[in-house]
Amino acid sequence: MNIKQAFTLIELLVVIAIIGILSGFLFVSLSSSTNLANDAKRKVDVASIQKALLMYAASAGNYPIDGVTTPCEIGNDASCTTLDPILKNGYFSTIPHDPSGSYYTYQSTNGTDFTIYSTLSNGTTYSYTASSGVGNTPAWSCGSTLTDSRDAKTYPTVLIGTQCWMA
Repeated sequence: MNIKQAFTLIELLVVIAIIGILSGFLFVSLSSSTNLANDAKRKVDVASIQKALLMYAASAGNYPIDGVTTPCEIGNDASCTTLDPILKNGYFSTIPHDPSGSYYTYQSTNGTDFTIYSTLSNGTTYSYTASSGVGNTPAWSCGSTLTDSRDAKTYPTVLIGTQCWMA
């Protein structure tokens, strides 16, 4: 007698159900990984824009004034009319955009401080605020002491060659 070996219908359904359950777990874990990666990109982009603005302020003496009444959208030429040309011409070949296709937002009402905003995947707002008071810093001379606003420590300054350094 010749008996053919084959899977029963129930065995096939059990295997298909197990594969479906495993693929569901895989989809959920990949979805959360994508959200984490997008949030990491948002934070890196905000840090890059922040560094560009700090470099601009170091040379210009103030931050670009834009988004006075409401925050402007960085990369939307019709929104950030002052900031976008500065970023395009001096700091980025292409201005960073949010991975979801929306824009990061910027606001500086007086040129002495600014805030950059981004919305993370879970709906919370991630922001960076610089309130160093660029342009309003008190005058000091080399040989005096400086107080670091980040940790409130005081550092003496010394003249080395033609440059003033914190000791």
